This record gives sequence, C-alpha cells and structure tokens, in this order.
Amino acid sequence: MSSTERTDVYEDIQRYIRIVAISSISDRAKKVINTYKKAEVYRALDGNTPDEKMHAMTKGPTRTVTFWVQEFVTHGLAAKVGRLEKALFTLEELGIDASSLKREGAKQDRGE
Repeated sequence: MSSTERTDVYEDIQRYIRIVAISSISDRAKKVINTYKKAEVYRALDGNTPDEKMHAMTKGPTRTVTFWVQEFVTHGLAAKVGRLEKALFTLEELGIDASSLKREGAKQDRGE
C-alpha cells in the first residue's frame, strides 16, 4: 500500500469516526447548547480565545461563560488545548441552528 493510499484510508477512518461521534452526541449537545448566548460562546471556542475575551465578545458574565465552557468539556463537546478549550464540532455538524434558540433578555435588549 502506497503512502497516498494509506493517507486516504486514514482520512476515511477519521471521517467515519467523526460521523459516528456526531450522531451519538448531537441530542446531548442540543440539551446543553439551548440558548443563543451559549451557542455564541460555543462557536467562539477556537483553542486560542480566553474566557475573558469570550465574555467581552458575547456580553455574557465571565463566571457564566467559564461555567458554560466547562459544561461543554464535561459533555464531550469541547476539549482542553493547553490552558484553553476548543469546540470539537461546529454547531451545524451538531444540527443546532443558533438563530432558532431563545435569546435571554431579548425584551430588555429592545428596551421593553
């Protein structure tokens, strides 16, 4: 088997494992990522952005953002990368449409 063929086989195996992982975790992910803010925080988990910066980007309380990030790790949706965390899947892969999630404080945001 040539090195190119071996690489192709490894990539096929990787895709298969990823598909199986997504199908087994998507229901749990939908229960965990159940608000628009949580989806924003999850989307920001790139392995390079600290919680404090995510707090500023999403306007979420720092403690809450940190709790959510740990919740994502606990439920297998993200992994530690050094001192930070990285999402293992995209929202789209998990079947989560962020625009359809409830927006906490939407009335306050509109001044009602």
